[in-house]
Parts: sequence; C-alpha cells; structure tokens
Amino acid sequence: MEWFPEHVIDREEECNPPGTVVVDVNIHSGEIVSIITVEDTSYTSLMKFQTFEEMVSQIETITDLTYGAHFKLKEEEDRTYRFQAYLDEILSPIGEIEVCLDENGQLLSYLKYGDFPLRSSHSQRSSLKKEECMDIIQQQIRLIHIPSFEEEVHIPVYGIEELYVVGEDRFLRPYNIVQHNGTIVDVHQVLTWDTTLQAPFEQGNVSFQDKISLDEVKQRATHPDLLPISDEQKQLCIAAVTDCLRQEFPNDSGKWELARIERHNGYIHGILHPLASHDQHSAFKTKCTMIINLETNKVMTYINNEMLMAPFKEFTAAPKAVVTKAEAIEKLLSRIELKPRHIFNEEKDQYVLASLLDCDYGVHAVTGELLRLADI
Repeated sequence: MEWFPEHVIDREEECNPPGTVVVDVNIHSGEIVSIITVEDTSYTSLMKFQTFEEMVSQIETITDLTYGAHFKLKEEEDRTYRFQAYLDEILSPIGEIEVCLDENGQLLSYLKYGDFPLRSSHSQRSSLKKEECMDIIQQQIRLIHIPSFEEEVHIPVYGIEELYVVGEDRFLRPYNIVQHNGTIVDVHQVLTWDTTLQAPFEQGNVSFQDKISLDEVKQRATHPDLLPISDEQKQLCIAAVTDCLRQEFPNDSGKWELARIERHNGYIHGILHPLASHDQHSAFKTKCTMIINLETNKVMTYINNEMLMAPFKEFTAAPKAVVTKAEAIEKLLSRIELKPRHIFNEEKDQYVLASLLDCDYGVHAVTGELLRLADI
C-alpha cells in the first residue's frame, strides 16, 4: 500500500515522490511487515515518538509481541534501533526488527524480518557443559589459514567451527550465518564420467522474479521453494550437473563433489566443491553453483567463486604449524562457549533449545599467541 503526501497533485508514473509512505502487510495475518518513507522524508505526525518507551509500545501493538519476552534491543546507532528475537530470556538469532527515526523522533522506516518464536520445547536440556562435549570440541577445532589483507599473508590459526549441539543426545546441526529458506537435500556425491560431451554448453536466461497471483495468495499456495525434492528429481539434477561438468570441465572427472541441491527462486541450485584445493585449510572454500531449470532438467548457468578467491592466491602462503592441536585446545578451552539458542526443529514443527558451540578466539599455529579472530 502507498500513501502520497497531501501536497502532491501530479506525479510521474511508477515514481513515488519524497514523503510517500509505502507499507507492506502480511495478507494472512494482517501484520505490518515494513513501513518505508521515500527519501527518508515524512510529512505525517502519526508515527512520531517522544521516548524510547513510546516506540517500543508501538512495536508491541504492530507485532503482538512483548518487549523483554519476545524481543530486546540489540544495538542503537544514529537513531537506528535494532531489536533481536528472544524467548525465555534466550537469544534466538532468527528474527530482527529495525526502526529508524529522524532527529525529531519521526518514523522513517520500520522493518521486521525473520521469525519470533512464541513457544519452544523444554523437554530436552540445553545447558550442556564443556566437559560433556570434549569429543565434539576436539572434532570442531580446525587449523585454518585466514587471509590478512593488511599484511597480504595467510595466517595459520586454530579455531572452532561453530555448530549447534541439540539435546542430551548431542545431535549436531551446522551453524549457518545466512539462513536458506528453501528445501535442501544433502547429496555428497563425487561426480565421475567416462566420456565427455562434445556439444558446447549453452547459457540460458535466468529470471529470479518472485511473483505470485492474487488467487495463489488467497489459496495460501505453498511457495515453490518449499516444495519437497523427490528422489527422482534429485537423480535428474545429479545427471544435469554431471552433463554440465562433462561439457565445461571435461578433464575433471572425480574432481568435484555435489554437496547438496536446494530450491531457490523457482530453480534448483546444485552446490559443488572441488575435492582438491590449493590450500585445504583455507578459511574460504572454492565452490561452484549450478542453476537448474526444473522444466528442462538442464543447467541454465553456473557461478564459480574463483574470481572472488583470486586475490587470496597472491598472498604469501601460511607457514607450517608448530603448535599442536592438543596445545591449541588447552589454550582455547577457557574461551570456548556453549551459548543457549533456540533453533527450529522441522520434525517437531517447533523451536527447541540448543547450545551453540562458539569461540571468539583462535591460537596462532606458529607463535602460540591467543588471537581475537575479529582483529585478524
């Protein structure tokens, strides 16, 4: 929905004048998802706040959430307030609210994204002790080569690869900074072939426009990215990715692993990793994403991150580690944390308590120095 300033009589088509208020609403719940003022200009006094408490009260009214129980202030900077989802006093890194005000307290923008859980399962204990997870800690301590742009070198560091530990059975779940909302199927298959394909690979046009009809909205149709991937579709995707490799990388039989396939923007993406790398300990891994058309079962195009990795190849190689993994664990143990977090359990269809295994520090593999990873 769009509201135009009262003084605007004529406007250019498809162009919103400064001061226009654009509001997005969840048609099913009626909840306001976002409020944007064009060019950060506002002519209305309906959303003006004199105090922080007034602003929070308005957020509670819009969201039907309770401050302190379901969300808390994460940070404030230059009249921009960022709130994080909480549940039962435990951080849930899956939902955020951002509010931006002008110098007079007038609302310039409101954005709500992610999930704010209202309930969780407490049937499993989440507060595991480090002593109970020593085998997992030893498994997650890795030697990584972190590129330093300032020094143009790769620094060898022992650090923790974050992951969630769920419940007393200590089920492990990977930690993803960027959450993917589509269906994901793990494959982990090395792709091989005996013959190459002589026909040249033809790039297709990929359109990521995500449009649905009003009828689909009314019927609450399942988003295409949430549809399951059948075993037949999985096999067709494996064949499509293999054929593309046979065309574009004919000499690479046995050199690529198809890690997973996932639905994204109406396509299926095949995520591949090379089995060999110039640096197996590199903090950044080479990968290739192949975009598959579901109607033709053909790869439309592929994206290789080698160009992004190219600058790192010019850096001085990391020296051989002197510090052992056991010594690094001893130095890091007091810094390693098991942080309670809520994560969504698809089988139970609800949020459950888990422990995030994390550490802000690493150990220099040559000098043995304890380093704050954010400072490298």
